[in-house]
Amino acid sequence: MAWGFRLRATSFAVTMALTLWEAVVLGVPLGLVLWLAGAGSPRAIAAGVVATGGAWALGISTYGHARPPYAPLPNDGTRKKETP
Repeated sequence: MAWGFRLRATSFAVTMALTLWEAVVLGVPLGLVLWLAGAGSPRAIAAGVVATGGAWALGISTYGHARPPYAPLPNDGTRKKETP
């Protein structure tokens, strides 16, 4: 069964929002620890956390939604039919 465009777009937006939320939940304490350890300025740490979290969320969402839907190949007579 193939989903319509609107349903796929809604599902992609929800998945993207949830994975971005996970990135924020992980990124805030990580950025705070990096700042306290003196790893860089707050602006540089925030930019790195935002870029990493955004790429992570986009990768998860794209893999699950941007690939074509499954469509079985027609049997053109060259392959054996499976018997139960």
